[in-house]
Amino acid sequence: MNHKDITKANPDLLSAVDLFVYSPPCQTFSKAGKQQGFLDTRGVLFFDALKIIQAKRPKVAIMENVLGLTQKKFSKEFKEMLNSLNNSGYNNYWKILNARDYGVPQNRERVFI
Repeated sequence: MNHKDITKANPDLLSAVDLFVYSPPCQTFSKAGKQQGFLDTRGVLFFDALKIIQAKRPKVAIMENVLGLTQKKFSKEFKEMLNSLNNSGYNNYWKILNARDYGVPQNRERVFI
């Protein structure tokens, strides 16, 4: 299900899920963007997803975002995301994957948590 605007999603009205897939807007962490991190309202949408994760307790939650999130400039934000998930009871594993390694004809690196 796609509820469009995560800031308006009420976790109490959502069904139980085993898998939750989300991707906060990447512009705030992208080299091509203004790089404002959590200072940009799009950068804190992660926490809206976290509220749903905490309420619904899916077995697996997968987040995708741009490589820039893992870079030094955003190390505090990245650590806060990982710590927030950890404090919510989730084991975190993250890896940078490139679309070209999966049959997609473009060089597109993304971090998956």
